[in-house]
Parts: sequence; structure tokens; C-alpha cells
Amino acid sequence: MIIVVIFAIVGHSIINYKYLSFRYEDYSSAFFLLGIPGETEYTLFIFWYFVFVSISFYFSGEVSELLSGYGKYVIIRNYHKGKWISRRYLLALLRLTIFPLILMLVAFIVSVLSSEEMENYYLTTEIIISFVIYCLVYCNLIFLQLYLEMFITPQIALLIVNIYVIVSVLLGGLIIKFEKGMFLMPILIPNISMSLRRDYIYLTDSISICYLLLIGLTIFFLSYRKFTTKDIL
Repeated sequence: MIIVVIFAIVGHSIINYKYLSFRYEDYSSAFFLLGIPGETEYTLFIFWYFVFVSISFYFSGEVSELLSGYGKYVIIRNYHKGKWISRRYLLALLRLTIFPLILMLVAFIVSVLSSEEMENYYLTTEIIISFVIYCLVYCNLIFLQLYLEMFITPQIALLIVNIYVIVSVLLGGLIIKFEKGMFLMPILIPNISMSLRRDYIYLTDSISICYLLLIGLTIFFLSYRKFTTKDIL
């Protein structure tokens, strides 16, 4: 799955550079942070989604597979259940930071290989803030997937989260295009990761970060509470 994720990241970076580099030069090589324009461009959407679904598959079964068979006996013998679930979420958080960093690196390499103007590559406060928001959105979505695995099979949990992501992006595009139903945008969380769509959500960067942190902490709290009261035998 790591190979699939890397393949998705490379394809996403190439397509983003091709479609967005000449329209949004201020974002240097970090074009993946722009996401998809207000009116959905489906080529960009397909490659954007390819990255998410590959990461979603990578984390599928992260919780449920360790609660079956030999895994549950390891937990009983070696871990307090609260410490175990906290550790799983912390490790997921670290990996969900590493993947965007790899994406940033690959995007930079693609830009360097496609252009000779090295002085155009730089980090700005806007890029750093957008990167933090991008990571938080991914964390929320994957945390939700892990939480759902405590109730249903990992395949169904993956399906639910991915349907939510697809519907959120496509519906967000329609809302922006027809300028109706803007009040729904904050609950269509994948759109918050896209700089090109965040202005339509009427959330400042600081409010977006606080909002996403609140959602992430809520999902973790619910997961912790559910897991510590769950009879794994």
C-alpha cells in the first residue's frame, strides 16, 4: 500500500503542476494545497481523490485487525486499553503528517524538473498554514475511519468515509457554482483542505484550524471512551 500511496502522490503532483502552476504562481511548488477550483475540474478531482483513497486503504483495518485473533491477547497482556488506543491514534497522526511531507517533497521535485527558475521556490506563511490545515483534514477523516471500525467491518468503514469524501467535494463544487446552500460547506470537511475553496466557507485560517482540532479531539475522545469500555474478548 505504501507503493500505491507513493504512485498516487507522484501522479497527483504531475497533474497539479500541469494544471495549476501557471495559474497560481504564488504557491511555489505546493500546488497540492490548492486542491480543486470552486467549479470542480474532474481531472484534478480524480488525482486528488486517488491520493486520499490510497491513504484510506493504507489505514484500513488499523484498529479492527488488532482486535481479532492474537492481537486482542497482546492487548490484554501488555497494554492498558486506554494507552493502547492512544498509541494507535498517535502513530496514525505521525504517519498522516509524513505523507503530506512526502507529497510536498515530490511536488517540489516535479516542479524543479519542469522548470529552470529555482528562485521561484519558497515557503510563505500562507503555504505553512495551508499545510497544517491539509494535515488536520486528513487526520479527521482517517480518525473517523478508525472510529467506525469499532462498530463495523473495516471495509464498510472505508466505504462510508470515502463516499462522504466524494459527496463532499462534488456537492461543494455545485454549491459554489450555483451559490446556494453555502451554510453546508463547514460540514463538508474535505473542502476545508483546499485553499481554492476555503474562501467560500467563510472560515478564517485560525478558525479553520480550531474547528478541525475540535473535531479531531472529539473523535479521539469518542474512540477512547468506546474502546476502554469495549469487551474485546
